Amino acid sequence: MSFQLQIATTELDNKAFECFLNSIANCVFIIEYATEQEGLFVKTAPTEPINTFYIWNSFFDWQPEFAQIKQTNQYYIANMANAPLIQFSKSNLLTNKFGRIYWSKNLLSNSMEYDLQEFEKFYKQVANWIKRHSAGKTKYAGINTYFLPDAWHKHTIAR
Repeated sequence: MSFQLQIATTELDNKAFECFLNSIANCVFIIEYATEQEGLFVKTAPTEPINTFYIWNSFFDWQPEFAQIKQTNQYYIANMANAPLIQFSKSNLLTNKFGRIYWSKNLLSNSMEYDLQEFEKFYKQVANWIKRHSAGKTKYAGINTYFLPDAWHKHTIAR
């Protein structure tokens, strides 16, 4: 089972979302690849050109396992499938490519080493904040897309 919520955001909306996350938890932001292991962990939510990053509420114990791509000498985290992470994919309003938050729960791995019920509460708190703070929503391909305020403003002007 997995959970996802389709969203439309701008960098301004992403900053508001980051402020919310930091108000409820000690969140660490993780990018997919970096030239050094320490570079995978960033203090603030990444901006362009990074389109996907992960949110780790460090209340949930987890030990990242690092691996390296030999051809590019870039590091990544090999055990993300069973980690207490929410994936955040950014939107591109110019191309109508919307983002999402996503949690795989136990879809990819049966060896979760954190409290799934507690993490589900955290995920739902995050998803509910997005729904409550959305300025509008539309359906694309039968799926609700929640627009945070700046994205909604830009979306309605473009129409």
